[in-house]
Amino acid sequence: GFSGQIGTELRKVFFKKNIGITLLGRKEPLLNQNERFIFFDLNKKFNSHFFSKEVIVIHLAHDFKKNKSNVNFSGTENLLSFFSNQSSTRFIFISTPHGDNPKMDSLYQSEKKVTENLFSTNDLILMPSFIYSKKGKTNSLLKYIEKLRIPILIPKQVNDIAPIKLSTFCEFLTKEENLLDLKGRYLILGKRDLSFPLFLKDFYNLNSLKAPNFFFLVLIKVLSLIPNHHVFYIEERIKGLMNLPDLKKTKEKKILIG
Repeated sequence: GFSGQIGTELRKVFFKKNIGITLLGRKEPLLNQNERFIFFDLNKKFNSHFFSKEVIVIHLAHDFKKNKSNVNFSGTENLLSFFSNQSSTRFIFISTPHGDNPKMDSLYQSEKKVTENLFSTNDLILMPSFIYSKKGKTNSLLKYIEKLRIPILIPKQVNDIAPIKLSTFCEFLTKEENLLDLKGRYLILGKRDLSFPLFLKDFYNLNSLKAPNFFFLVLIKVLSLIPNHHVFYIEERIKGLMNLPDLKKTKEKKILIG
């Protein structure tokens, strides 16, 4: 997932710290001096002799395919199958906080299946609550709406968020001492607990209007018919908001950063 929002920022942090990394993917990007690229298709078995015995694998889960057999699950299985043969491997899976909403599509269900069934006691699942940045597609969309001076529609039933700045999360992720003693599943939260309307007002000076959740479920269905990955990104952000667990009631172990 090196080409996504978190992956792009992580690459910058690793470059700044001069930490050597290997990118796995289907399309080679313009590489920094600290990087190498190995072709990998999530749907196919992975095999490579380019790794030492001690490996930390970071899988930034995301999927632009709309099928019931989610590629994140098969891809993670393929990676685990290969790296389990290494003498010292730690797998870090960056997931999406998910509730038990049956109306959410296979992306959330497969991530839940991955985190519950595939990992050893040494592996780590991190679920950041709500990542924001002054860059990227979401920021551009919100800045555009801000210029229009119109309120933005948001789901009526959205739990409070604990926003995390993208750079803060990536810095946390690249400090070995932060992760050394962590095992299992953790919900990663920003230290400031905000309602989503207050976040929009504070960070973008945007007013919001609450619409019934069924409106957004219909909107998601409509967006799913548009074969464009930018549209799909917006679709997934809406789902993420609607499916964000109640931070006060969840039983997940929590880490506050920022």
